[in-house]
Amino acid sequence: MAQRNPCDTCAFRKGCVTHEDEPHNLLKGEICVSGPLPFHCHHSDAGDWSFIESASLTPAEALDMRRELPICEGWRREVKAAADAGRYGHDPETRKIRRFVAIYALQKLREFLTLDYGNLKDEASRELELALRLLK
Repeated sequence: MAQRNPCDTCAFRKGCVTHEDEPHNLLKGEICVSGPLPFHCHHSDAGDWSFIESASLTPAEALDMRRELPICEGWRREVKAAADAGRYGHDPETRKIRRFVAIYALQKLREFLTLDYGNLKDEASRELELALRLLK
């Protein structure tokens, strides 16, 4: 299947709202590229699918629902470029560790965004920063 270009609202397209005005979305996309973990298209017929990240679904239920969502074409392009550059390495264990660190980073990003203030928010920020350094 031929790779398509990212859509006009793609988090990986400079100048659009999801790239410029939603830094948490751009950061989430970059973490997903680093993993690599699937990053779903925000401009799709699937509508608002943010409920998949709610605590009311089991991980298995969320995974089943994610399989139905389109993958972001900008993410595909970035992952291909990272793989071509050897960013993921050749060792399966290294790739597995990268995925675990990316999952951890996404969890810490969600904590940081949902907490109002205080020690827990500061801790989430520090742990997110550490995870991002590990993913470089």
